[in-house]
Order: sequence, then C-alpha cells, then structure tokens
Amino acid sequence: MDATAIVTNCPEENDVRAMCIWMKRNWPLQEQAEYWREVRGRMNNVGPILRSIFGKQACDDRIKACQQAVGGSTASELERNLGIGCCYSSNDSDLSRKLVRVVRVRRGNSIESPLNLLVSSHLERETLSRLENEMKQSDFIFFVLRFWDYAPPYLIGKCAASAFLNEDFLRAIRIKIKELRPPGRREPHRCTERALRQELHQKRGSTATGAPFQSGCYGPLGAV
Repeated sequence: MDATAIVTNCPEENDVRAMCIWMKRNWPLQEQAEYWREVRGRMNNVGPILRSIFGKQACDDRIKACQQAVGGSTASELERNLGIGCCYSSNDSDLSRKLVRVVRVRRGNSIESPLNLLVSSHLERETLSRLENEMKQSDFIFFVLRFWDYAPPYLIGKCAASAFLNEDFLRAIRIKIKELRPPGRREPHRCTERALRQELHQKRGSTATGAPFQSGCYGPLGAV
C-alpha cells in the first residue's frame, strides 16, 4: 500500500509557547515561565521539532545526531544535500532530514514558493562555519547570496566587507540596492573628477568664444 506524504508547517514560537502553557497549566506561574525558557532554548538548538523539544533527553539525542551529521560531512556534501537557499524541496538524505526546514516565501509577484533554510540558529552557526572553513571565500559568498534576505545578522556582518569588495557579488545584487534619501534632499552630487573635467572643457570653450563663464564650487563630494 502506497503512503502519501503530508507536509505541514513547523510551529511558530507563539504556538509552542501556547502548548507549554496548556501542558503546565496547573503549575505555578514561575515554574511555567521556567519550563518555557527551557523549551525555547531547545528550539534554538534543534529547531521547532515537537518530538525533540519537550524533553531534555530527546533534545540531547537530537542535537548529538545533528552535530555528528555536520561533523561527518564534507562541505561539498553539505552544499549538495542540503539545498540551502534553493526554491525546491530538499532531497530525502539523512542530512536534509536533520538540518533543513522548508519555509514559504512570497516574492514581489505575490506568488509563494518554498525556500530551504537551516532548521535552527545553533545548527545554522555550526553548518555555515564548516562551509566557510572549507569553501573558497568567493564560493562561500555566493552560497550565502542564495538566502541573503534570510541570512543571520552575524553572518552578514562577518562577510559584508569581503562581499562588497567582490565585483561579481555587487553585480549580482545591484537590482536589490536602493538609495535611501531623506525627505527634501537635493539631487545627488556629480562625481568630482568627472565634474572638474566637464568644467575645464566648458571653460576652454568659453575662453575661445569669449562667452562668459561661471565657475562652480566643489566640495569633497562633488559639485554643489
């Protein structure tokens, strides 16, 4: 008899908190709060997997298995089997079952599509650290570019300097870059070097024809 695969969303943090309150509804409020802190800490380690976050032993077993999966895999195996940042369902490998969650994202055209991300912040750090150590810097930057909008802040801060010095990276994200202008701001200044060349050219032409010429005033950022 063939089985039918059923895919359900991982519970949100508020959903898990509500479960904890219901499960421990007869406990004193302080003990309820302490239990929730423990469960939230387990979620940060193994992800919102219900069978692994309500008990300490289950969480310890899960995190140990996940760490072994990361430690026993090469960077190429992790990149190939996890499919992080890709908009398709990950394969049925042991790595993807332990380390990947699929989220639904809505793009500019309002069409939802799946996106593979790492299942928890703890495993995210371990996996990305392993990839960064074994991959070429340029390859790692382009790997992160797949999920740049969802990349953790510490990773963006760590890679930003190298990324924005990489011409290929800048070319890839240029359509996402928008200048933020305060209300009432003047038009952008021209490049100083280009503006000076243009002024000198105009001045020579004005001198030759005897036409009046007004010199502009240039600051460190260009014409004003």
